[in-house]
Amino acid sequence: MKQGWEIKKLGDIGTFQRGGGFLKSDFVEDGYPCVHYGQIHTKFGVKTYNHLTCISEELALSKSKIANSGDIIIAITSEDVEGSCKCTAWLGDYDVAVGGHAAIFKHGLNPAFVAYYFRGPYFNTAKKVYAHGSKVVEIRPADIATINISYPSLSEQEKIVAELDCLSGIIEKKKQQLKELDNLAQSIFYEMFGDPVENDKGWETKSLKNSCVQLFAGGDVPKNNFSKVKTNEHTVPIISNGVGEKALYGYTSIAKVNEACITIAGRGTIGYCEVRDVPFFPVVRLIVAIPKKERLLPIVLRNIIDAHKFKGTGGAIPQLTIPMIKDCSIILPPLPLQQEFASKIEAIENQKELIAQSIKETETLFNSRMDYY
Repeated sequence: MKQGWEIKKLGDIGTFQRGGGFLKSDFVEDGYPCVHYGQIHTKFGVKTYNHLTCISEELALSKSKIANSGDIIIAITSEDVEGSCKCTAWLGDYDVAVGGHAAIFKHGLNPAFVAYYFRGPYFNTAKKVYAHGSKVVEIRPADIATINISYPSLSEQEKIVAELDCLSGIIEKKKQQLKELDNLAQSIFYEMFGDPVENDKGWETKSLKNSCVQLFAGGDVPKNNFSKVKTNEHTVPIISNGVGEKALYGYTSIAKVNEACITIAGRGTIGYCEVRDVPFFPVVRLIVAIPKKERLLPIVLRNIIDAHKFKGTGGAIPQLTIPMIKDCSIILPPLPLQQEFASKIEAIENQKELIAQSIKETETLFNSRMDYY
C-alpha cells in the first residue's frame, strides 16, 4: 500500500443497495430518469452526467431504487467475468432510478476515483473469486462489499482522477479522429463514384458471379476446435466471421487464399467485409470475393459491398451465402478512377495507422498509471 493511503473494505466506507425491477419494455418517452444495467455495459463511461431513458414516476418510486449524484452504479450481471461489475459514477445534478441487475454504491470518496478503481487490476482480480453463473455471470453486492480498497486524501484522489481523465480524454479524441477518417474515406467514395446501389453516375454494371469477381466460401469449423496449426512450417492465422484472427488445427477443408481479396462475414457480424492483403490465410465462415485487378480493385469492391448492406436469413443462426449475393449487380468504374481513389485511401490509412499507434502508446501509459495507483 502507498504511504499515507488508507485501506478498508468497500462495505466499511459505503453501502450497497440492489436496483429495483424494471425492464426495457417499461421505458417511456417522458417520465422519471432511469439507468438500465445494459446501458452501463454499452453506453456509459467512467462518469455519466445525463440519462438516456425514462420510466413512469409511479414505477420509479414504488419498485426502483434511487441513485443520487456521486453514487456509483454497478452492473452486477454480465455475459462474462470480465464484464461483471462494470460501473459508472453518476454525476448528474438530479436523481435517477436504477433497475435490476445493477447496484448502487453510496460512499464518501471521489466518485470518479472509485469508478476508476473498479476498472483497476486489483479489483478485477479480487472480484473473480465471487463470480458465479455460466450463461449469466453475477457478483453479489454483499461480496463486492468485502473487497478492499486503498485510497489517499480527497485532494490526492482529485489529482489522480485529473491525470487519468486527461489520458482517457486523449484516447477518446484519437478514436474519434479514426471515425472521422473513416467517414472521410466513405464521403470520397460517394463523391467519386456516386451511390453504387442506385448507380446514379451510370457506370457499367455486372453481377458478382461474373468473371470480374471470383466467389467461394470458407469451411464451417466448430468454434471449440480453434487452436494452432503449422502449414508449410509456418503458423497461419484464421479469419472467422470477419473479425478476430485465430489459428486452427486439424481441418483441411477450409478455404486458402494467397492474394488480395474481400472477405464477407457469413455469420455473426453478417455482411461485415474487409480487404485482406496478406500472403496466405485459411478462411472459415466467410464468403471470399477475389476481384480481377484489371477490372476492379479490392478497396473499391469493399466499398461497393458495404453499400449493399447484405443481410442474412435463417432461424436461430442467420447466415449469408453465395447464392444470396451472386446475382447482385455491382458497378465497374474506369480503372484509372479506381486507382485515384485507392491512392487517396492509402494516404488516409497511413494516417489512421499513425493515430492507432498513438492510441496504443497512450493506452499503455494509462494502464501503467492505473497499475501504479
